[in-house]
Amino acid sequence: MASVTEGEARLLFGGDVAALTQVVERFAFPRAQPFKLLETLSGRRFGPEMTAWIRIFERWELEAADPADAELKAPGEKQGITALVEGRGAAWLADFIAYFVDAAVVVQEDAMSYLASLAGTESGVCKVYYFHPNDWGLWPTDPSLTTRLYRTLQEEDRPELAHARFEGAEARRRAAALTLYETLAKAEALPALRDPARLWPRVDWLVHALLGVGNDFRRELDRAPPFTAYAEEAPHLAEHPHLGTYWLWAHFFLDNREALQDTLRRTAASEEPALAESRTLITALAAGERVRLGEHDQAALLALRDEIVQRAPIAAFEPAARVRANAFRADLAKESQVEEGARSVLEDAARREPLVREALTLLDHLAVGGAIPPEPAPVHGGLPVDDAVDRLAELMDPRFRPLVRARLERALHVGDSHQDAAWGLLVAWAAAAPDFDTFEGLLKEVGTENLGPRRLRELYRAYGRFDDPRATAFLVAGVRAWLKEMDDWIRMAPDEPLLQLFLRDTLDTHRVIAAVLERASYSAANWTVCVAAAVAAGELKSKRAVPGLRRAVESRLGRVDDGSRAKVVQALVAAEGASSQAFLRSLFDWSLDEWESADEDDKDGHEKDIACYLAGLLTLAPEDPVLLGTARRLLELFLLKLGPKRTPRRDMIAAAAAILAGVRGGEVRPLVDSVVPYRTLAFHETASTRAAAEELRTLADTVTRELEG
Repeated sequence: MASVTEGEARLLFGGDVAALTQVVERFAFPRAQPFKLLETLSGRRFGPEMTAWIRIFERWELEAADPADAELKAPGEKQGITALVEGRGAAWLADFIAYFVDAAVVVQEDAMSYLASLAGTESGVCKVYYFHPNDWGLWPTDPSLTTRLYRTLQEEDRPELAHARFEGAEARRRAAALTLYETLAKAEALPALRDPARLWPRVDWLVHALLGVGNDFRRELDRAPPFTAYAEEAPHLAEHPHLGTYWLWAHFFLDNREALQDTLRRTAASEEPALAESRTLITALAAGERVRLGEHDQAALLALRDEIVQRAPIAAFEPAARVRANAFRADLAKESQVEEGARSVLEDAARREPLVREALTLLDHLAVGGAIPPEPAPVHGGLPVDDAVDRLAELMDPRFRPLVRARLERALHVGDSHQDAAWGLLVAWAAAAPDFDTFEGLLKEVGTENLGPRRLRELYRAYGRFDDPRATAFLVAGVRAWLKEMDDWIRMAPDEPLLQLFLRDTLDTHRVIAAVLERASYSAANWTVCVAAAVAAGELKSKRAVPGLRRAVESRLGRVDDGSRAKVVQALVAAEGASSQAFLRSLFDWSLDEWESADEDDKDGHEKDIACYLAGLLTLAPEDPVLLGTARRLLELFLLKLGPKRTPRRDMIAAAAAILAGVRGGEVRPLVDSVVPYRTLAFHETASTRAAAEELRTLADTVTRELEG
């Protein structure tokens, strides 16, 4: 490795404008007319490297560059708390977190956000952290912003941008400098009140409370700072708005009334948007006025406060609030006595009736709410949570109404993350209630404003159990909310109203299916629902959905490896019938030509596309010689690739299954001899293909017996 000095390491990665420019000039274009960004951010306190980063944005078109497909970002104007809560897009969660930890999102790679501290260390550099919704936490990754930019550039693998990377001796020199610099930077710290790593634990529960995203709420609350931390930070609230905003919401939710008034006084002069708007909202809540913050109206915010008062660690409360919290928790204990009476009646029946015992076991297993699903239920070999909820509904009879009603009344007063927000209660109540009016009457009496994404999904499942037109109307209303967010990576509206609506043959169902298939992006944000819409269109033979189904097939909606792409093709055939043949044949012919002319290494993708088209075309034209010949060739080819000494991928297995499904649908007897070898097929299975061999053998056996019989 090249030899470098400490001075060289700091020069290359220490974060001044010159160091940043050395990296930026390799992939970005200078602006024809520089502009003044830093002046628009007046009033914000930036460390030297963050200031240099902003200066670079003034002179270079970084927002138009995309090294390694990454979006580069500069700090923007501060947002109000409503904008932070209601934000959308891949960086929504990260932007909210960044505000409270005094950082900014500087690089966005799909759902991965890189946050840089606004403050600088002793040498002036920012520290960089990554956040991903599926890897919850704020994880340190780079000792400086310059380091993050350099690493992003070096990850660039597009041939046309190969010149931008540092290569050869210069790359080795910089690699050595970076290794040395990381060692040097470990000794540098950020100011304690502006250190994202130190502030992150306190933000965790607030993300859950205001955004409805998180894990175990009780554990998150346990990481909130104790009340003694407020006394240490109170003198600094005016100069650090992120602290002032945090303590306003913390004191409100913990019912720390005296400390809340103190925070309002200390921050009264601040015009920082999030802090000023938080003051306005909290003051209005205290006055009994109607407010809304994201998905929460004033009733939901007050209910959320009750939940937090019930669950937060006692150390988080001011002295007077501790007395109130203990009294509140004692009152809740008394309410549980009503449930105990209803439970005793069922316990007596359970001694004689196994099904009542099973239902009580399921109720107990699903009784603890929260964001983390319970383990498989200890009945029937272990039922996953959705199956356990369905089984519980099957076991309901009138004797369960008092217990389920009592638990549901209590659960409706708290948010999803509360321990009393049991799983399955809404569906159980739908099954136990004698009619739709009784079911909905309780919901209207108590209210559903505290239901978050988890229980909203359950609520739609509950409504889906009724054929009443009012239930359908409720599902349609949920669908409208989903359609507004259907391309958002993080949706507040659940998928369930669509999935429930797809199960009923109504005019609204056909309209919704058409809207989804014609308007959705088919991206990772919504493709599974789009596949469900396509499958439903086929089952309902929806003529209205045909244009959307054609779009879905042409866009290759679905995955080969789980069979969903073939199902979309089959859905078009079922809905449109024979008139879909010309359309599918044009796609098939194009893929066939591409397959025939492709290099050996590039044939795989075309083979699987063709297999999916054959799943539908063989049903429409079972005697077509080109289709028969191609299907036979592919079945023989797949048989070789799936041989006993191979470890095949799941998509290859699914492609073979797609052709078998087409043979079955078209009753293609000339291909029986090509299907028969699959009846005894064996190959080495992995975790991703477990049971796939048996499934393929079973399908081949079914097809053979049906066609030979």
